[in-house]
Amino acid sequence: MLLGSALGWWIIHELIHPDAAVLFLYGALSVSAAVLYVQGLLSIKAGNRLVPRLLLQGVFYVTMAWAALCLFLPLMFFQDLGGYTKLLFACFVILFFLKNIHVSLRSEKALWSRYGFGVFTNHLDIDNSSVDWEKVARSMDTHRNVRAIGIPHRWHSVISKTMYTFAVAGLYVAGLYSVFAVMTWALPGTVIAGVMLQHASHLFFQAYRVRLWERENGTTLKSAPFRHRKKRTQSSR
Repeated sequence: MLLGSALGWWIIHELIHPDAAVLFLYGALSVSAAVLYVQGLLSIKAGNRLVPRLLLQGVFYVTMAWAALCLFLPLMFFQDLGGYTKLLFACFVILFFLKNIHVSLRSEKALWSRYGFGVFTNHLDIDNSSVDWEKVARSMDTHRNVRAIGIPHRWHSVISKTMYTFAVAGLYVAGLYSVFAVMTWALPGTVIAGVMLQHASHLFFQAYRVRLWERENGTTLKSAPFRHRKKRTQSSR
């Protein structure tokens, strides 16, 4: 996350204006500090508890989304771009992110409605209030449904190579056409951020479902594989 913030600062500092880079850096560090604070709280509470661990994994993907978004944000600091153009770009990105989150939640909800709770109960150990979540996640294979919105799976490799080409091309034209260079980085950054938000949404929804089960049954679930690995480590000592 800090790396993405530093990259965004460097782009603005080198291609736009140092003062704008300082303004961006203040905002980026504030966002990074807030997310790192949340990660710290979840890490303290997590232990082998399942819900905080799922939330912590989800927040990790949020940090990856922020790092990718830092490739887009420099566009908002170009004085050559009019206010309406910036607003249009911002609205497009926000709608794109909301669409990614919506698709992810809809997919995860469909999976749970179809066989999620069946898989969940199959790997549930009631006596120890634990669940082998690694096997649950592997059986549901939710991350397989994550894809760039509006792009068929068979085109993913082509799109990935195209975005890589754009990003490299931006390096060569940065000194001559700074706006174009930043746009070539903003496009793949936005797509990657959307995909990361899909991963995060899957994990947040899973945490929500598990928490509902905990409330209904008056218990707190632990992640069984984590607990078992910890026991083996202690016994080996």
